Amino acid sequence: MNFKYDVSVILVNFNSSHHTLNCIKSLEDNTDEKVNYEIIVVDNGSKNGDYDFLAQNITQTNKITLIRNRLNTGFAQGNMTGINKACGKYLYILNNDCIILNDVLSKLMNFMETHSEAACCVPKMYNKSGSPTPAFQNFPSIAGKWLGNKFLSKINKTKYPDKNAEYSNPIRIPVASGASMFVDTTHFYSIGGFDTNFFLYLEEEDLCLRFKKASLSVYHVPSAEIKHLGGESTQKSPEIAREYYISLWYYLNKHCTFIERFFIKLRYIIRELFGSIKNTQKIKLAIFLLLGAPMKHSLRHRQKLS
Repeated sequence: MNFKYDVSVILVNFNSSHHTLNCIKSLEDNTDEKVNYEIIVVDNGSKNGDYDFLAQNITQTNKITLIRNRLNTGFAQGNMTGINKACGKYLYILNNDCIILNDVLSKLMNFMETHSEAACCVPKMYNKSGSPTPAFQNFPSIAGKWLGNKFLSKINKTKYPDKNAEYSNPIRIPVASGASMFVDTTHFYSIGGFDTNFFLYLEEEDLCLRFKKASLSVYHVPSAEIKHLGGESTQKSPEIAREYYISLWYYLNKHCTFIERFFIKLRYIIRELFGSIKNTQKIKLAIFLLLGAPMKHSLRHRQKLS
């Protein structure tokens, strides 16, 4: 495979063009000029005003490309739209509400160059207050959901690394944060890229599990640092909670055995039933889960062209 760039940075914009522009500026300000990179911005069905502001403030060159989707195609498909245009040896799948704090592209690229078994790595992350925030997580599991990953980490730190700990050296991790994933393009395509059946959640768990099944590794590289402002284009609501469960049920049905599916789903159903004591809306979520969290109810299918 021939590559034109060292790195292709993929940014998906949804009604948050100010974040996208700040992210681009932080990339330009902090990346070593020796790194040959491109930025591909995918506008994922934003309102006309937001898209127009973005288009007016991005000068499209050989280095920066702007693509517009007429509908919000979700995280996986939105990123795949940009990835299909990318020409980099590495893909940096980056949330647009992230700010680059140091020469992240060089640091992550150099790490990947010296670790041939690495399919993906993630930098250290801070929240908008400047405090460290988890850059990775664990796969959904019976033990994790019933006993807690914090307890499992005390038993086996290699298999269940503590996501809240601060690390000074690279470590192998289970699941990279979807907010900032630096991926080897060849490895990414070798497993089929993102599963676009996922709309908003669990894409990274699915991707990292398929890397694992292909005997590839995922790492946390703390020398590279970013700030993640966090989810301003996706506000919490009962519909968003339901969307999470649609993705989770799909993931469990895709990857887990019957026993695993049963006990993990049971844990969530019990949680929502207990939650309904204080919030009656949660009984609707519990019923939705008992009905199988059908994908036909995804927000993906409720959009209309304006």
